Order: sequence, then C-alpha cells, then structure tokens
Amino acid sequence: MTVRLVEPAHPTRQLREAIEKPLRTAREALGGDHPDVHTARRDLKRARALVRLGRAAWEPSHRHELACQLRDAGRHASGTRDAEAVVEAVDRLRSHLAAQYAEALDRLHDRLTSAASDTARVPGPTPSIAAAHTEVKRARRFLKHHPPRGRGRGVAVFAPGLTRIARRGAEALELARTHRADPEAYHELRKRAKDLRHAVEFLEPA
Repeated sequence: MTVRLVEPAHPTRQLREAIEKPLRTAREALGGDHPDVHTARRDLKRARALVRLGRAAWEPSHRHELACQLRDAGRHASGTRDAEAVVEAVDRLRSHLAAQYAEALDRLHDRLTSAASDTARVPGPTPSIAAAHTEVKRARRFLKHHPPRGRGRGVAVFAPGLTRIARRGAEALELARTHRADPEAYHELRKRAKDLRHAVEFLEPA
C-alpha cells in the first residue's frame, strides 16, 4: 500500500489522508479473532514515518502526542511479532546447522510452535493486541481533531521533516559503519531507512 502526494496544492490534507489509510488498515488487521500483526506493525511504521515527515504541520505537543500513540500501539503488538520471528530464526538455523544440532533445534521448534498454538486457541485477541487496537483507535480520533495544517507553505511544509529524516539516517549509517558488531546499530539503520522510503514514496510525484 503506497500513498503519494498527487495534489501539491493541498499537501497537508493529503498527508492526513495518507496517515489515516494505514491507521485504518492497522485497526482492521488487529481486530477479530485472528489478528494480522505483521500487517498492522508495517502500517503503523508507515504512519509514524509520515508524521515525522509532516512534523512542521503540527504544534509540537500535538505531534508528540500522536507519535507516542503510534509508538505505543507498535510496542503492544511487537511481542507477538517477536515470537513469530524467533520461530522463523529457529527454522533457518535448522536448515543450515550441522546434523548434530538437529534434535535440539527440533525440540525448541516444537516448544515454540506449541506455545503459539496454545495462544491461538484462546478466543479473541490477546491483552497486548487489544491494547494495540485501542491505541490505534485513539490515534485515529486524535488525528481527526488535530489534523496537520500547512499554513500556506505548500510542499515546503515537508522540508523540516524530510531534512531531519535524512540527517537521522546519515547518523544511523555512520553508527553502523563504526559499530559493525552491534546488531542494534543495524536495527536503527533499518528503521531510519524505512522512514526515508515512506517519505520519498509520498513525495515522489512532487
């Protein structure tokens, strides 16, 4: 789902719509008895990146409140996705490590998937997913009452946000270069790269 600026004369209205779209799909993904956590977290990251891009279009306190709501929603949903990622990592290890580790990895895989199955059999979302769903709804309401405003600046309203995103990306890249053994440095670089990708996708038509 790519969102783009198609009417340069109305940039902040389109920014609001571009943030509303992933929030709507994140809410839908987190609802029901079988939440799609991966989709929800992806859409929340897109919404957060667009808020960062439009930082100059909000009062600082409003931008901070909206960003915190999106951050908290993502954190509530992260535990479920992290558990899925552990199973995926074990599966990759099983396919690459020597046979002498196969039995231990098989047992670990069975325990992890069994725990996941037990959770899946419980009707309805888990408390953490329910909390993420609530935060997404709060963010949508907040955005409705506090939309971004361009103050007649046109697409220039995005310049401060894009500059900051690019600067933070450069800093993360330098950190990864100088701390090659630190996985957190690469994790930070990936986050900043995603912010830049979403910003560029939105601004590409301009």
